[in-house]
Amino acid sequence: MKIAVSRQGNLAVINHEKFQIHFNLVKGTWDYIDETGQTIIKNGRTQIALHDGSTVSTEDAGRREFITEPMPSLAEKPGTMNAADSVVSGVGRKRLPHQEPSSERLAPIQKIRFSHEAAEKGIRLNTYLHCFPDAPYIVLKVGVENLEPVPIKLDSVTLLGISSNRGAVQLGGKPSGYHLFTNTPPTFPGGGLRKLYDGFRLSKSETNQPCQGGILHDTDSQRALVFGFLTTEKWWPQVSVGHQVVGKESPGINSWSLSHRCEQQRCSIGEEVLSESVYLNFTGGVTAAYQPYIELVAAQNNAETAEQVVSGWSLLDSVGASEGNALLEQVVLLAENPLFRPQYPGGIEYIQVDATETNVTSPEMHAERLVQLQKTVECIHAKGFKAAIRINPFCATLDSELIQQHPECCLQVVEPNRKGKRSSRRATSGSPGGKKVLLPGSGTPEVALLDVSHPETQSHIRRQIERIIAEWGCELIQVDFSGYTTVLASPHHLKWHDNSLTSVQLYRLAVQVLKDAVAAVAPREKAADVLLASHNLVAGPCIGSFAMNRPVASAGDYGADTVNWHRQNGTKHRISQAALHHSEHNRLWSHIFGELRVDEPRPVNEAIVEITAAAFSGGAVFCADSPATLKPHRAELLAKLFPLIGTAAKPIKLYDEPFPRIWSLSVCRDTFGDESAHLVAVFNWRDHEDDAEFELDALGLPKSKDYLVHDFWMRQYLGTISESVTLLNIPPRSVKLLCLREAQDVPQLLATDMHWTQGSVEMLSAGWDSRSDSYLFVCKPLRKSEGTCFIHVPENYLPIGVSTYGSEYRYQWHAPICQVTLAPTEKLVHTSVRFARTSG
Repeated sequence: MKIAVSRQGNLAVINHEKFQIHFNLVKGTWDYIDETGQTIIKNGRTQIALHDGSTVSTEDAGRREFITEPMPSLAEKPGTMNAADSVVSGVGRKRLPHQEPSSERLAPIQKIRFSHEAAEKGIRLNTYLHCFPDAPYIVLKVGVENLEPVPIKLDSVTLLGISSNRGAVQLGGKPSGYHLFTNTPPTFPGGGLRKLYDGFRLSKSETNQPCQGGILHDTDSQRALVFGFLTTEKWWPQVSVGHQVVGKESPGINSWSLSHRCEQQRCSIGEEVLSESVYLNFTGGVTAAYQPYIELVAAQNNAETAEQVVSGWSLLDSVGASEGNALLEQVVLLAENPLFRPQYPGGIEYIQVDATETNVTSPEMHAERLVQLQKTVECIHAKGFKAAIRINPFCATLDSELIQQHPECCLQVVEPNRKGKRSSRRATSGSPGGKKVLLPGSGTPEVALLDVSHPETQSHIRRQIERIIAEWGCELIQVDFSGYTTVLASPHHLKWHDNSLTSVQLYRLAVQVLKDAVAAVAPREKAADVLLASHNLVAGPCIGSFAMNRPVASAGDYGADTVNWHRQNGTKHRISQAALHHSEHNRLWSHIFGELRVDEPRPVNEAIVEITAAAFSGGAVFCADSPATLKPHRAELLAKLFPLIGTAAKPIKLYDEPFPRIWSLSVCRDTFGDESAHLVAVFNWRDHEDDAEFELDALGLPKSKDYLVHDFWMRQYLGTISESVTLLNIPPRSVKLLCLREAQDVPQLLATDMHWTQGSVEMLSAGWDSRSDSYLFVCKPLRKSEGTCFIHVPENYLPIGVSTYGSEYRYQWHAPICQVTLAPTEKLVHTSVRFARTSG
């Protein structure tokens, strides 16, 4: 790709193979045009709001100029660039002569600046664009320069907004066919995928909450605009979207902006305050445009994911000191259950205890609860499991020793008193004017939100982490960020000990204090082996700090509402949200799917839906049913989920429907050759029967070949298909888990019922032996339970004998499928199924 710049009358034009940018030197706006010539962003502008309520926009009268800088060495790859360093340095700038309306082309460039000087306000706005010859996206940043001797205070910066004069975002189809995805923290409502309509507008509360990025997708044209903040160093990113019909026209999305609050950032004379960086892409559809964004965010934040896949059991049913024995009993039951105990392949690795309430109990209850938790952790280790613990280190009750001795170590609410002056008080959930802190469960006492910039708070958190690792030996710490996310990431009037920090920097400090506390134990313990996980956080400031994250589920969602199908925290909404974050999995961090509840009285069809969705998420899974009451049949269903494979499936047409129905996952194995499987989950989210149809090429499979199809949960061969798959009368609230294998002209493995991948985990090798006319396979049962292998037999073959080594077996033949059922065993099982040719 090449980049070229030309002057065409009042327009400065940037040409790229995939897009054009037209900057209007008269109007102070710019257009973003795709490779077909369609204007995607029309009349974009930059605007700032000052503390005194006034605004400055690039559309205001003033002096404008357009400046370019030559591209640096080709060794600098856009995939490894530091978005924080994307501001033009001012060295080696080449000005495009305003007096010559020529079409002279310049050398390929990477850095471009649109400068607007509002002389009356004494402010210069610099809009920096970074373009890359071998990448179709652009990176945007804004600088605010103060040209006056009097300092100014910035209230907000709109990096890119739509002009009120016929500005719009246009994707080709009608806005009524647009879907909007916004990436917001899980503790705030309004995130996820929504359909736009006439008069649509994000509410005031939604536009005030942090939003890392989003996608506008047109279901008609299949075009999408991907936008998102690459950095969150100082300020919370925000997004505004609205669609209002003007007269008889629907000009597209005519209210759209990417901005952030500046918390009254002071800008002195000669100083330039730089904004966060933003990514924009409109090329090749939503997947092609979104993937580079995830990769850039990962590179910017040095993201690292956990090397292992985590499977665990959360002991959440019993809380409080009086239930300590119940916790121990559950650990013992799990250790004795052959379906889950860690001694068998595919067993549960971690058992997690919930210590979030230790910070919100009375001092006496706190001490007693800690003793019970320590005993439980000791039992977990003694039974061969690893110990995981869930904590909320940022809260404390008002009668706790920490708050009593150091009341200044919690956040202070600032509000005017009767004389108009400012006063302070602790930020508590119950105090007048205080900020509520969302905590797991209900009925918690009022709590103070700790100020991590205060030395006493840092010491308090270090002591907690040292006890958890050095004394208890926990291998996984899952941190609840509910309080900080809810309070710091929303409009507030707070102050903290280190007043030089913005709220984002305070949030980042909370993350760093945790990391440092874990690292401080390294001389005495293997702190490097401790996984630090999180949930209910804002993604931007935390990427690169946690190996695992729970990006979609709010605290306490393991309660009764989880098994409610339609509630916001219910099954289908939770799974839909997880799907929307699938591209981040194993790139920004490894996802935690969340707690599973599959026991009665939950209907078995809904339980199977959750198990399948958890499997296809590729993330860590923590079961939350009580081992003492879990029904054997439900336990057998749940056990088929383990071991987890850590690979996330791809939802098909993810942004076309609010609840993606079809998910695709390839589980190829070299040992199987052409018998490798392709898994497809087909969900029916409706409350009535429904049909589903999809093309093979949507799964990445050639339409010219024939495929055998097996339904895992029904243990049923569905036949041979080509080109497309049609499923009729799928029961309500259910899922079909299909295994597709390319049809061969000899007997071949169809599936197994031992594990949800239907052969890729438990079958160590399998294949046809033409010399003996036998199908041979070696199987390693995942747990001490019965399992069946299904073999597809073409018409010109007939099974005539079965022999196994390592297990008893049963054999059934119902053309064209023969079944070999293996008895429970811990040994490798070698099996040979002999065939006779009936023709040829």
